[in-house]
Amino acid sequence: MIEAEHGDRLYKTDPPMDDLGDGATIGSPVIDPHNEAVLVHNPSKNVFEDKTADISSYTIDPPHARIHITYRSGRTYAFRQNRVRILGCAGVRPLTEDTVVEVSGTVWSSAVRVADFGPPGFPWTRVFYRKGGREGHALFPTDRVRTVRCATSDQGALDVLRHWRSVASALPADDPLKKQFARMTFVHPESALGAYLTGAPIASRAAERAPIFPFRCNLRACLRRVGVSALDASGCGPSWRSGSA
Repeated sequence: MIEAEHGDRLYKTDPPMDDLGDGATIGSPVIDPHNEAVLVHNPSKNVFEDKTADISSYTIDPPHARIHITYRSGRTYAFRQNRVRILGCAGVRPLTEDTVVEVSGTVWSSAVRVADFGPPGFPWTRVFYRKGGREGHALFPTDRVRTVRCATSDQGALDVLRHWRSVASALPADDPLKKQFARMTFVHPESALGAYLTGAPIASRAAERAPIFPFRCNLRACLRRVGVSALDASGCGPSWRSGSA
């Protein structure tokens, strides 16, 4: 017997047969996250959640508008088709040595593969990564994932950085700059250093967060430039007066 969903309750139904009639599709006994993504709608949160790793197989039953999902626990549930999305891989993004993967603005240095899933109207992206010698994966809405090329993919920028590294390599072994340049393997194209290396203009943008002035002298100099006296700036609070951020 199979537990099937009906509203908020489960009821018993006969297990689906292999032959479900015209248009029926028998799911794979093992869901390969490289090729498929299975999302199930969570009504309490009103979002689709990736359940690929929890599912061992599925069967689509068009005549009854149901999708039977068998979880790794061995239990099988029947869902209405509008509550399940089965997405095929639409393509794999090339990752090169000068490319990193960003998820919601954070670089995933352990990412090894990025695959896009779903139709244009329902795009999702799976990021594969390695941790502790094992491969893991996570699925996100596509607009949260992007691949970014290093600023030094520009030959001129690469030449400048190579020169700096050459100079830094001649510094004494205990010089902190020597270690920092040796560890600098990626320069974000949207960083100040990336703009400097490529000669790109510094574009102004709205401040998303309050400015941080880690040193009191920097803030004082900034205030002098805009014509604000130290007395007027006294409302900046103790963090400004103490010089802490």
